[in-house]
Amino acid sequence: MIPTLLVLVPLLPLLAALATVVAGRALGARVHVPAVIGIGGAAVAALLLLLASRGVGDGDGPAELTVELWRWATIEGALDPAPGSAAAVPGIALGSGSASGSTTAVSSAARPLSLGVTLRLDPLTATMLVVITSIGLLVAIYSIGYMHDDPDQPRFFALVSMFVFSMAMLVASSSFLLVYVFWEAVGACSYLLIGFWFRRPEAARAAKQAFLVNRVGDFGLAIAVILLWLTYGTLGFNDVPADDGTNLPG
Repeated sequence: MIPTLLVLVPLLPLLAALATVVAGRALGARVHVPAVIGIGGAAVAALLLLLASRGVGDGDGPAELTVELWRWATIEGALDPAPGSAAAVPGIALGSGSASGSTTAVSSAARPLSLGVTLRLDPLTATMLVVITSIGLLVAIYSIGYMHDDPDQPRFFALVSMFVFSMAMLVASSSFLLVYVFWEAVGACSYLLIGFWFRRPEAARAAKQAFLVNRVGDFGLAIAVILLWLTYGTLGFNDVPADDGTNLPG
């Protein structure tokens, strides 16, 4: 039940967006129906998921659950530095006998780089999915009256559905690479929604400003993802070793 609900939360808004793009004009005044149904169904699935996942991470059950949807590729030896030149992690002790504040070499030869789409569930993820889908549903419902005379309603409701889908995938992703991909997707949807009335100079100017400001965060996140891969040879959340702070310098 939990894997199915976890998949439905992002899937329903995605299907709503596709339905709006394909049949939006034909729906006429009911163009909002796919978005409301899709996001509403995702909100219900997220709430059921929150109730069903109460045993996750409470000490009696698993710390988290993962669902692999699709594996694109597995790269053996993606980062296999030569002896003496392995990626080094200052201040993080990952092996026996590592001293506090020491530099420990980390080789990823034993952990191939796996590229795929995997969703994860823990209590925080379930809570955030409820927040995202419920607020998205309120936005879609409120927009019915606000947008009823706008000829570009299909584009608007498709973007709202895609925004909810991207946010859900951003929260539920189990890979730093996926986080970056859907961070960019959220930014693209935001840009298109801010500049929805692009014929108005102020809307176009606001969208341009948002685009330029977001590039700063995007660049920093991209650098962080690259550094994680170079340091640990993996981009999966569960494959990056955790540190309790006792081995940090100072």
